Order: sequence, then structure tokens, then C-alpha cells
Amino acid sequence: MNTSTARPSRAWFSPLNLLFLAMIANGMGSTVIFAVIPMLGRVVGLDILQINSLIATTAGVHFLASPFWGRRSSLWGRRRVLLIGLFGYSACALAFISLAGAGLAGWLSGLTLYLSLLGSRILVALLLAASQPASLAYVIDITSAQSRTRGIARVAAANGIGTILGPVLTWSAGLSLLAPLILQVFLTFLSGLMVLFWLPESPAHHASRSAATGSGEVPGLARLSYFDPRYRHFLMVGMIIFTMMGMSQQTLGFYFQDLFNLTPVRTAQVFGLALMVASAATLFSQLYLVQRITRPPLFLVRLGLPMLGLAYLLIYLADTMLLLVLGMMFFGLGMGLAGPGYSSSASLTVRQDEQGGLAGLVSSTPALGFVIGPLLGAYLYGRDI
Repeated sequence: MNTSTARPSRAWFSPLNLLFLAMIANGMGSTVIFAVIPMLGRVVGLDILQINSLIATTAGVHFLASPFWGRRSSLWGRRRVLLIGLFGYSACALAFISLAGAGLAGWLSGLTLYLSLLGSRILVALLLAASQPASLAYVIDITSAQSRTRGIARVAAANGIGTILGPVLTWSAGLSLLAPLILQVFLTFLSGLMVLFWLPESPAHHASRSAATGSGEVPGLARLSYFDPRYRHFLMVGMIIFTMMGMSQQTLGFYFQDLFNLTPVRTAQVFGLALMVASAATLFSQLYLVQRITRPPLFLVRLGLPMLGLAYLLIYLADTMLLLVLGMMFFGLGMGLAGPGYSSSASLTVRQDEQGGLAGLVSSTPALGFVIGPLLGAYLYGRDI
């Protein structure tokens, strides 16, 4: 189905706008954790490998769960799976916050604290993994092939806005290191309520179910392979760029603190500012550049990758805060172009009934990058200091 389900009298509650808000909350959850968890981990006595493993292990769960949720979005409906992601994340993130609070209070420590935090983060990842493939598949359902890149970029931009607003929450870390996480959970729960009351089910899902019932097939259960020659090279590009992203973002917090001799709270605030710059650049790419570039989506990939290379070079050479922030800016520009480009390119290679499964694979590649990246970054950074 290639027509929008938005009602003119309720434009603010159109499907794209509601997905936009839901993905803002999703993006906030990603960056507020990156900004807070390195400092929180150090305060409660975790070492750098344990801290990074909290991200890497849960990213591994996200990688494994995303294809499952993508297929389920075709079977159960995009809306239902999205609600599982938003409300499930909220409940499990509250459990993580409670355990971290116990660590700050001294009620839990050492291996017990680490394993408790790890278990709660696994549950967070298991349920949060439902949101992105369901949203991506919904956008594909309601856009044409010609407008798909712009639609994907718009919803991806919501993650960009979230990654800007997420670090803003770190300024509440002066009250408590847990305050940013609490605020983000509240906003995610609120976005879940909006989806619950105002987002209709995807019309393409209804059509797919009806056609499948007539043919005797069950939609959404076919397993797509990561190595399918139709789209495997796009998934490889996604894995590489998100591996580099995970390695740099999870390590830069420590780098900022050690290079400029900052306190934990000040590090969370300064690193949050750098993430805001990167997120703003990503947003500019997705809402301005991508919306105006009429070339095929593969062109965006070829334009974004060199910008990412320049970003990593600037960060490597940086000896001042200005150069670090400049590197983060180019990083955001490159991600804003390459991300929608490879997602849209992959979606054009499969049939409509395979879009849910492919959305799960596309959504899992960032998670795989965040399995490899943080662990590799921790190893390399540990050898350098």
C-alpha cells in the first residue's frame, strides 16, 4: 500500500508523525545511556571492560532479536510490535535504574552488581529491539519506491532528534546520575501511550494478511538470510559503519575524561554536548540534504562514507576540544547520509511480503556493530592508556 493513512483533520496524529515521536524516544534512550553509563559504571566500581560489555552484550541480544521482531511485525502487525518495544523497554529500563540506584547506595557491589545490571540490560535490549524494525517496516508500507528514502530519512531523523535531546537530559546529572535515565523512561512511556491511542495498523499489513489467508501462507515467518545476494552488500556497509560508531562513541567518554582531566559529572555533560553536535549534523543531513537529493539512495552511501572517514581522522588527531567536536560534526553528517541510503537501497531489493523480515535484518546490523565496536574499542583504548 503506497498511500498515506493520515487524516487531514488530525495531521498531528498521522502515522509518520506518531512514528517520528516514537523514534525520538528511541534515539534518546541510545545517547543518554552512552553519555551516562561510562561515568555511572566508574562511580559504582565497574572497570572499563565491564562497562563496555553492558553495551556490547545487550547489543548482541538486539542483533539476535531484531530479525524475530521484524518477522513478527508481519504476523502480528507493525503497531502491536512497536507497542511491545516502547512499553517493554520502559518497564525493563526502570529495573536497570533501580539496580544502578542500589549500586550507588552501596546495597549491591562487585560481581553481584555487574551481573544484575547485565541481566536487566539484556531484558531492555530484548524488548527495545521490537521498536525499530516495526517502525521501519511501517514506513516502507506507506511510502512509494520513489519517496521511500525520504520517508526513511524522516523517521531516521527522529532518532537524530532523540540523540540531540538525550544528551540534553545529562544536564540533570547534577541532581543524580540516574536522573537522565528516569526522564528518558518517562518520555518513552508517554510516546507508547500516543501510539496506543492514535496509531492505526498498517494498511499494507492488512492487505498482506488477507492475501496470505487466501493462498494458505502465513505472512512474516519466512526467514531471510544475511547472505542473500540481493542485499548482503548493503548489510555489510551498515555493519562496518556501526562498528566504527560503537567503538568511537563508547570509548570517547573515557577519552574526553582522561584527555581533559574532567570529573565524572562534567564528563557526562561535555560528552553529551559533543553527541548533541553529531546528532544535530545527522539531523541536518536527514531533514535537509536527503530530502533535496534526487539521486538514487546508493549515491547517499557513496557521499556519506568519505565524510565518516574524515571524522575519524579528525578525532584521532584531536588535541583540543574544538577539533574533537569538529570530528563529531562530520561524523553526524556522514551517518545522516549513509544510514537512510543503505536502508532504502536494501528495501528496494525484496518483495512487499519480505519487508518485515528485511527490516529486522537492517535493524540488527547496528546492533552487531555495537557488539564488536565497544569491545574492540575497550581493548584498543586499554592498550593505549
